[in-house]
Amino acid sequence: MASKAESLKDSPIFADLSGEELQKVAGKTKEKTFAEGSTIFTESMAGQSLFLVRAGSVKISLMLGEGDERTLAILGPGECFGELAIVDGGPRTASAVVVKKAEVLTLDKKDFQSLCEANPKIGYKLMTNLTRVMVKRLRGAQDKLHAALESALKGAPQGATGGSLDVPIS
Repeated sequence: MASKAESLKDSPIFADLSGEELQKVAGKTKEKTFAEGSTIFTESMAGQSLFLVRAGSVKISLMLGEGDERTLAILGPGECFGELAIVDGGPRTASAVVVKKAEVLTLDKKDFQSLCEANPKIGYKLMTNLTRVMVKRLRGAQDKLHAALESALKGAPQGATGGSLDVPIS
């Protein structure tokens, strides 16, 4: 298995970090292994850690109603999830369940903050990369929402003007 630092460099969140910077981040991570079928976290659960898949796969999903689960992504090696938790510490926005035995690295919010405070250059790079990842996901979600609204409007009765959709942007 690759070293922690080598595993980190394959993720967009840790892109642009030098070898020395990757070593500093790696020093703050912990290794965990989850069996197939294990729940790593559930939607609405308090979140305090980012996860990076080193081996195996993890399903990210939402519950839309009783028994109505929607898979958002199946993540494999080099992919991160749970990153919002190290930014805002808020509740999880989705659930993460292991599809194939997973080895992950975790980075806790408190360790992320201390790393950023002690190494502002690393903190700047990580926050920039986190922002890029979140913006990419937000744009993807916006495209899906637009397509769903367009599809719904095409199926609306003749002459229907629809309603409004209030989405706060700030």
